[in-house]
Amino acid sequence: MNVSKIIKDQRIKLNLTLKEVADYVNVSEGTVSRWESGEIKNMKRSRIAKLSQILQISPLDLMEIDNITTDKLTNHEKNVIVAYRSKPEMQPVIDKLLDVEEQQTIKIKYAARNGNSGEHELTKEEIEKFNELPDVTDI
Repeated sequence: MNVSKIIKDQRIKLNLTLKEVADYVNVSEGTVSRWESGEIKNMKRSRIAKLSQILQISPLDLMEIDNITTDKLTNHEKNVIVAYRSKPEMQPVIDKLLDVEEQQTIKIKYAARNGNSGEHELTKEEIEKFNELPDVTDI
């Protein structure tokens, strides 16, 4: 099911207003409205956690994880994933305990002529691919 539809349907089912959800998650009413319309598709982990709490649904429902992948997981495995994602401060310890290599990323800031700016996170693999690209000279 579409995440924006899940958010809106669950909010209405629980008789919550946009303002109540916005205040709980600590965002504006407009942000909640844009989540519900699908205009904003990506959320911070902390907002996913708070939104799932107030809507009384699993954070997995808000993360658009492929159903094929989650269908193969037991409920315990799903709960472990949710717990792992909700405690970023513990992730390095768990990764070390399980001997899982942490995904290395760097953040690249960008700005556009139209005024849009932001940050994009690149993985180690994306950085390696970028470094393999040929140089381009000015025309």
